Amino acid sequence: NSPEWEDARKVREILSIAIDRDLIIETLLGGKGQAHSMSIWENQVHRLDPDLRTVEHNPERAKQLMEKGYEDAFSITLTPSIRGVPAEAKACEAISEFWEEIGVDTRIQRVSYLSIGPNQARAYNQASCHGTDGRLDPLDLHSAILGSASGWTSGADHPILDDLIDDALEAINAEGRFSAMNAAARFVYENVMETRLYSVNIL
Repeated sequence: NSPEWEDARKVREILSIAIDRDLIIETLLGGKGQAHSMSIWENQVHRLDPDLRTVEHNPERAKQLMEKGYEDAFSITLTPSIRGVPAEAKACEAISEFWEEIGVDTRIQRVSYLSIGPNQARAYNQASCHGTDGRLDPLDLHSAILGSASGWTSGADHPILDDLIDDALEAINAEGRFSAMNAAARFVYENVMETRLYSVNIL
């Protein structure tokens, strides 16, 4: 509940709602994909609470938030993690343009994933566009990247989230697991601890 946490959350919200996910899918994927809000839920999105399934695209709100004291808050380096996901580098470039349009000074860093991957375990203090393969159960990866004791991190962790993930790990059936995972997902979503772009249609 600290002012510092809310300031950081608001900056993450600015960055997230500035992104037009549908435009990326339409132009870079030829419409062959689906926008998502939470990573690793694409195969179980029907189990995700409906109000957590989309991210608002609202550049006007992003600009308004910037004007309320955040216009000089930061510049940011954005690094595509080249891992073979369709349009990942071009999508990263599109995001930099969306951010520039709302006044965020954005620089693209083009390096191989192998050169930044080891540093992303809590040392990389910027942003990356990071693709993954799908998972049957979001808990498989959320427990590995969103906990304070995880070996790799997507950028943020929190003691409350640790407890919520533990609740999911300790559940004895699918109903209890997904109920706990939705509670964890809600915490991540409301605090914008990560933001998802799209999944691609694959046969």
